[in-house]
Formats: sequence, C-alpha cells, structure tokens
Amino acid sequence: MSVTKTVHGSLLVNGDMTFDGTNIDPTDGVVTFRMPENATVFGPVSFATRSQLTEDALQEYRVSAYEMRVYNDFSSLLPTAPDGTSLGIDSNNSLLGTSAIGVTQTEYAAFMFQLPVEYVDAGELKVRIAGLYDNPASTANTLTVNCFEMDDAGSMGLERCGVTNNLTGSVASHDFAVTSSAFVSGDMLQFRITSISNDGGGAEDSANTIKSVKILMDIKG
Repeated sequence: MSVTKTVHGSLLVNGDMTFDGTNIDPTDGVVTFRMPENATVFGPVSFATRSQLTEDALQEYRVSAYEMRVYNDFSSLLPTAPDGTSLGIDSNNSLLGTSAIGVTQTEYAAFMFQLPVEYVDAGELKVRIAGLYDNPASTANTLTVNCFEMDDAGSMGLERCGVTNNLTGSVASHDFAVTSSAFVSGDMLQFRITSISNDGGGAEDSANTIKSVKILMDIKG
C-alpha cells in the first residue's frame, strides 16, 4: 500500500533511511543529504547541471593596483609616481595622477582580466572605479575605461566600453558598462583606464586619484 506523508518544516532522521521511490522533488525548498564517508549509494545519482544553478548578478572581483601595467608596454609595471604618461601607484594600492596646473594631464593604466569559468556567457559586465580629485580642475576631471577582447594571437579586437565619468572631490564609485553580448567564460580582456585632469587656462593644482578597481559580472557557481 502506498502512503504519502507530508512534512512541513525540517526533517531530522537519526539512523537509517531507505528511499524506494524514483524521484525526490524539492518543490518548496531544498533536499539536503549529509552522508558519512563510508555511505553506500545503490543506483544512479544525478546532480544539478550548471544551467540549474542560481545566477548571481554583478558579483565583484577586485583588481589590485599592483596588477596594473604601462598601457603601451605590458612588460612594465606602473611607476611608483605618476610620470605624465602612466599613473603612479602608492603603498595604499591607489593609483595617482600628476597635478595639472594650467595644463591638461592625461595618464593611463592597463590590466588584463580573464573571464572566470563561473561567468555567465553574454552576461552583464561592468567596471566599477572608486576615485576622486584633490582640487577641481578648471575644465574637467574625468576617467575613461576602454575594453578590448584579445584573440589567441594576442591581438586586440573591437573596443567594447569607451565610457567616461566625471570625478568629484569626494570618493565615489563610478560604473563603466561593457558591451558583453559576445563574451564567454575564458575570454581574455584588456582594460585601459585614462585619467584626465584638464586645467587648461587655470591654476588649480588638480590631480586625480583612483582608490579601487573592480570587475562586476553575472555568474553561476
């Protein structure tokens, strides 16, 4: 005779449990089995496929400033002080720009990033940078992010970002959306950050600082 028992809540079995059915369907929750190391399983066991896993939107991956490179020479790390072409890096993991006094300072940093196996193909992807300026330039203080997909020969493909944001005098996070519809896990991307302090015609002694860089992406697993 078949008997149906419904348990609302948690079920704890201290001892042996035999299941003679063909399916366990956790309609309203999750079924968890904790088995000892010497447990014996008779019959096939099926596990969830990746497509059945819960997707986590825009999970953060921090990029260390110590991974940054000179944008046109990836064999070279960034200098400890900005030099008018490259941003500098300090002991606090921050990127520093050169002060602009009556001129425009344009400086760069770049890094490589491989999309991890848990990345959802064609999922949302963005760069989040926390930064500020010390004094406002007479025209603008901006950051621009460019993203290029690298092929197996190491050549850059199409540019996938090109977003510019204005800095303020307080630390704030700025998002740079990447067009990721063609990306899959394992893809190698090159990111370039351009810092501009435009004080042309002024006398403001203005410099940009980047406090953190993160990659945000949709993942499963």
